[in-house]
Amino acid sequence: MIFNYLKIIFRNLLKNKVFSLINIGSLTIGITSCLLISLFIYYEFSFDGFHEKGDNIYQINMKEVEEGREVTYGLSSGLTGPTLIQNLPGVVDYVRMCNFFNPAIFNESGENVITHQMIIADSSFFKIFSFPLLNGDPSKVLSQPASVVLSESLARKLFKEKNAVGEQIKGWEDQMYTVTGIAADPPENSTIKFDVLVSWETIVPENGVVPMAHFNGWGGNVFTFIETDPKVNTQSLAEDVNNLLIQKSKHEEDGISYEMQKYTDVYLHSANVQFRFSSQAGNYQYVLILSIVGLFVLLISCINYINLQTAKSTKRAGEIGLRKVLGANKQQLIIQFIGETLAFTLIAVFISVLLTDIALPYLNNITQKSIELNWQIAILFLPYLLLIILVVSVGAGFFPALVLSSYQPVQTLKNKINKTGSGNVVRKILTIIQLAISVVIIGSTFFVYQQMQFMLNKELGFDKNQVLVLPLTDVLIEKYESFRNELVKLPEVKQASIALDGLGDGGTSSVIDITVPGFNDPITGRFFGIDDYFLETYGMELLYGRNLSSTLASDNEGVIINEKLAHMLAPDGNVEKLLGESIKLWDSSSTAVITGIVKDFHFQSLHYEKEAIVMQLVTKYLSLASIKISSDNIPKAIADIEQVYKKFEKVIPFEYSFVDDKFEAFYRSEKTLLRLVITFSILSIIVACLGLYGLTLFSVEQKTKEIGIRKILGAEKKDLALLINKQFFSLAILALVIAFPVTWLLSSSWLNNFVYKIEMSVWPYLLSALITLFVLFATIMRETLKALAANPVETLRNS
Repeated sequence: MIFNYLKIIFRNLLKNKVFSLINIGSLTIGITSCLLISLFIYYEFSFDGFHEKGDNIYQINMKEVEEGREVTYGLSSGLTGPTLIQNLPGVVDYVRMCNFFNPAIFNESGENVITHQMIIADSSFFKIFSFPLLNGDPSKVLSQPASVVLSESLARKLFKEKNAVGEQIKGWEDQMYTVTGIAADPPENSTIKFDVLVSWETIVPENGVVPMAHFNGWGGNVFTFIETDPKVNTQSLAEDVNNLLIQKSKHEEDGISYEMQKYTDVYLHSANVQFRFSSQAGNYQYVLILSIVGLFVLLISCINYINLQTAKSTKRAGEIGLRKVLGANKQQLIIQFIGETLAFTLIAVFISVLLTDIALPYLNNITQKSIELNWQIAILFLPYLLLIILVVSVGAGFFPALVLSSYQPVQTLKNKINKTGSGNVVRKILTIIQLAISVVIIGSTFFVYQQMQFMLNKELGFDKNQVLVLPLTDVLIEKYESFRNELVKLPEVKQASIALDGLGDGGTSSVIDITVPGFNDPITGRFFGIDDYFLETYGMELLYGRNLSSTLASDNEGVIINEKLAHMLAPDGNVEKLLGESIKLWDSSSTAVITGIVKDFHFQSLHYEKEAIVMQLVTKYLSLASIKISSDNIPKAIADIEQVYKKFEKVIPFEYSFVDDKFEAFYRSEKTLLRLVITFSILSIIVACLGLYGLTLFSVEQKTKEIGIRKILGAEKKDLALLINKQFFSLAILALVIAFPVTWLLSSSWLNNFVYKIEMSVWPYLLSALITLFVLFATIMRETLKALAANPVETLRNS
């Protein structure tokens, strides 16, 4: 019997080549889309999942309410971990970390190796995290001052094939360090990346060779991760952590609270967390959106199959009637037709797997990921693939099987099948759903595109174009005045600023409390350490007062504030009266005088509100050179700046970036989402076109005799075209009516993630409608014209 079924399936495939190709093509595109999106989702969810204690590792975040909105920081203090483990039994261990992005040099036997991935970490690092230690004792490698663990790749660069453990190297802050361990390079799906781990004891005052007291008190900004007891009630522990830290850090009246964030959630659920440990972050909402898009494309593919199978069911009525007369029951017929769907699905899955492997480089290119399809992942995906086969086979095959098996043998053999029955109604409903889904995807894509353009082109309050940013090395910091003087001599350089902060990195790491007479609570803001030329370099507009000048001794205590802070300090709007007024910074230990008010500017992405800002002259802790260059010859400007750089810095290579590129990088997730949605919206349109083309073929075949008779009786071509296609356009109009509200609901929900966003206009709806109608028209017109051009005599003779 099974052989008989297979023979019938094979015959039907060959007998209806066009319909078979449409079905297989539709299912292939749908399944390929699902597989590609599933690989992307698997990759995103795999981040930090390799840690054995992952379920018990939490990051401590700080939260505060600013002007009625809650802001979350990935930071805590140097005393957070020690305080928690001393007071809460549910906290088993902790690790503090600080990451340094400026280049650090490590030297062995005169050979310099530069790294941008140096982390200072507690000795518990390898006990909490499951990074393989190739050489060394996990509990001891970071226990002593001036001890370092090198990644395998860095150790090889420094020591070649020699065993590095026990060796001395010169490194950070020109100190000597002992190599105590070699770690395997962190995997691609790790948010913690390092070349060098420096022991925390190195920065402990009185013990360390690079003492940093501020990182060991309540004020320092560090990243704290805790390991909890598996048996502890996490919700209860989180409340205890919050209460304890508020009490110990004396933040009872500051509106500051603390939360525990599960470490395996950090990558996907930190889109709105400021000052993350890693700039590498995903977005759970975008993963969810892509999941829905993938399911939509697969659903459209299944709808195609259902529509085409039920549409051509009348062609198989004789076969069904004959099989029933010969003794086949309804159950056997259902199994046969679901078996046919299974055959289509298996062929489509086989082709989809091949296409997925071919398309993977394209997916990696648009997502900037390193997604792989190896045997290990293939084995993991096998149950998922079987589930797709089962769902598609039963989901797409059951209704056609039900319709086909329900025909009465007498009616089928007499060719008296009801062609306008339940199958026809369901087919129309499914076509409406199919078209509506396509319209929703297209319309939502336009809204994403508009928001992207808005973010990239919005006025930021400063000029981001042609500003080159250069990280300062120790040599450049020591000779920063001479370095700047050489830069501004270049004809291509308009201005240059040497400061603690620049723009384009999401802001400064300094969150500051501003205390003002007459205000009960301090105002939380951001501190920018600048020089005399910062405002001019970035093209900022000074609204009131004057710029700060290093030639005036009094300006060492002067500050420039932004409009936002000015209006907070002067609610009546008379902000000019603030000039000359005193405010207190940090812990009220530093008094400053307001000398100027600058126009508000965005220093981070448009996901966030503008914040209160204080700008002050600094000559210590300099880190960045911001250089405004002429747009006439940018390559020459870069080359000349590099020459100046090399006159001062002989060791560390010249590395730079542009501020406008950095701001574009804020929206990397949105760009990835846009590219993916565009890709899969095109695929959804292709699938919908295939289905509509198949239905048009069927419609023309059904009306062949009627068209021939009408042509002989003198019917005009436009009337005949309307006869063939009016049902499709009627269904398209109904689809638009359904799709527009859904598009508005989804798009407005997504836009709510942005503080600054577009006004939702009518254009995306109109464009999505026009594209859908145009594609519909183009798809059905070929077969329509072919039917209208046919000789009516031949048509009637062959009917």
